[in-house]
Amino acid sequence: MKLTHPLLVSSLALTLAACSNPESRRQASDNFDYLATYEQQPINTPTGPAQSALEYQIPAQPVNGEIGPGVDIRPPMQVFDLIPGVRSELTDQGVVLWTVRSADADRVWQTLQSLGQSDRLSYVEQDANSLLTDWVTWTIADTEIEAGVQYRINKVSKMGRTGFEITLAGWQEDGETMAVDDEVKQRYSVLLANMLTAHYDNLMREQARQQAIAQTQNIPISVGTDRSGLPVIIARAPYDVFWEKAPALLEKIGFTMESRNGSQGTISGRFDKLSSSEYADLGVEDIDIKLSTYTIQFGDLENRTSISFVDRYGVPASRETLEQAAVALQNAQKK
Repeated sequence: MKLTHPLLVSSLALTLAACSNPESRRQASDNFDYLATYEQQPINTPTGPAQSALEYQIPAQPVNGEIGPGVDIRPPMQVFDLIPGVRSELTDQGVVLWTVRSADADRVWQTLQSLGQSDRLSYVEQDANSLLTDWVTWTIADTEIEAGVQYRINKVSKMGRTGFEITLAGWQEDGETMAVDDEVKQRYSVLLANMLTAHYDNLMREQARQQAIAQTQNIPISVGTDRSGLPVIIARAPYDVFWEKAPALLEKIGFTMESRNGSQGTISGRFDKLSSSEYADLGVEDIDIKLSTYTIQFGDLENRTSISFVDRYGVPASRETLEQAAVALQNAQKK
């Protein structure tokens, strides 16, 4: 299995728009005349008693690393910090994702397992402490080459911390295996680390969405009192959540909406009697309410919502009526 990932977005492949070709995107835009400087001659200092106080010895040091056009000016790749409790460390060979708590380590490992079951990655070898990915083909905008990369992910421990070390296990170009330098190892290891953290973030977003749906599907509804001591129905959900759900629930208990005012938090309409079987289906014998036009007032109580019924004469519904309506509204959520 060979998975292809074109990384043309700025977050994963940082490019310089003004440059015209892949090589120039890696190099500085100036010339490199400074490389042709003349050979430095040693400074001749006068001899004599003051020599030891005035002479500064500048030791000759070899140049380590690239110079001139060999210097890669692209910004270093950064690991997205999207997993709580996880900190990243860049090494010469790749990336280590460190965790302190065992729960965080378990969460990272579970996310790695989930990633291997997605269409983005697969594993050809795996055990309790190590994973070997199948070949992944990256198409990077700033190089315009396709590279086949295989990764090794190892669990490591250090000073009471658990880490997940991501390194390159293989590199191919045009089907030919070759060696790469440490800069390439680190850059492409970050790409996989960001795939992992982005996958975790997507999983958490989906979990939050499902939890929100579950919360709105069965909102606890009961009868309480307002600040003046009058009975009201209390829905244990934020105002904006229950406001959107209320019309459908009210319709199921016999209310026909005629108007709705979001700024005032009111819904106006008419109650009509349901059949005995319909009331029984809602868990009540009846809702003792007059067949009349009502205004339903919704109040924002932060994480809760109050609901009161007032007829066209300004008379609020009784506590008994509200208790029957609360049971019916609670059960109507299951329908």
